[in-house]
Amino acid sequence: MIELFLQYEKHKIYKVPSRVENQGSIFSIEDRLDCGGNAVVHKCINQATGDEYAIKFLLHDSAKNKTRFKRECFALEGCGHPHIISYLCSGRIKSIRNQRKRVYEKNLSYLIMELSDNGNLMKFVRKSIKIDSNIYHAQFRGLVEALSTLHNQDIIHRDIKPQNILCVGNRWVISDLGLNSIINKSQPDLTNENENIGPRFWMSPEAMNRSIGVKGRFAKIGKTSDVFQLASFFWFVTTRLHPSGIPLEKDWRGKKEVYKVLVKALQQNPKNRYADAQGFRDDLIAAIES
Repeated sequence: MIELFLQYEKHKIYKVPSRVENQGSIFSIEDRLDCGGNAVVHKCINQATGDEYAIKFLLHDSAKNKTRFKRECFALEGCGHPHIISYLCSGRIKSIRNQRKRVYEKNLSYLIMELSDNGNLMKFVRKSIKIDSNIYHAQFRGLVEALSTLHNQDIIHRDIKPQNILCVGNRWVISDLGLNSIINKSQPDLTNENENIGPRFWMSPEAMNRSIGVKGRFAKIGKTSDVFQLASFFWFVTTRLHPSGIPLEKDWRGKKEVYKVLVKALQQNPKNRYADAQGFRDDLIAAIES
C-alpha cells in the first residue's frame, strides 16, 4: 500500500497508510491543510462518493491529550448543529514513527469531519474589504446559537478565536474542541495549575489572569469565558479591530443595540457578563432584529 508521511515537529515523523477504512468506507488521505500544537489536519476523500472531508491526526498523544481528543470526538458527535463543524467518524490507524534514528510502531487517533472550503475567519476578515452587516448578523446568530447548544450540554469550548471559526460554504462554524471541558464530576478537568488555557491574543480576562499566575478572584474559566471570546470575535468582524482596552461606542461600527450586548459580554468581571451563551444569544438576536 502507498504510504505518506505526517510531520509534527522537525524530528517527529509518522509514516501511515495513504488510506483509512472506517464504517465500510475508504478515505484516501490527501494534502496537509493545517498543523497545530498537538495535531495535523489533512484533506481526505471518500473513494466511493468523491466527497471531501478533513481528517485530524493526534500526533502528540500523551494520556491527557488522548482523553481530550476522545472528548472532542464525543462533543462533536453529540452536537449536530449547522454552525459547529460536523463529525463523520473517528478511529485509530497504525503508523511507524521515526524520531532521531528511533523507529517504532504506534497507533494514531484520527477524526474525520466536515471540510472547510474557504479557510478560517482570520484569513477571511483580512482579505475582505468589507463584510455586509446582513451577512455577519446572520452568522453571529448561528454561532451564538451553536455556543448555546454546547453550553446546554455543559460543554465549555475554551478556545474560541477567529482561527477556530471556519468557512464551510456560506456558513461560519465553530471548530477545534480539543480544549473543551465538560462540567461533570465524572469527567474531571485535565488542566493542571501551570497550564495556560485559552487562545493567544483572544483570552478572556480570567484566562489571562491564569496565564500570568494570578489565582483566586476571577481566575476560574467557565461558560462566561466562552461568552467573552465569542463577543471578542464579533467585535473584530464588525470593526476589523481587536477589542483591547475599554470598548467605547465611538469605536463601534455596527448597530447601537448590538454594541450594548457586546459591551456586557466583554466585561472584565465575569460576574457582570452573561452567565452562559443562552442569555447572550437571546439578547443578541433581539438586538439584531430590533
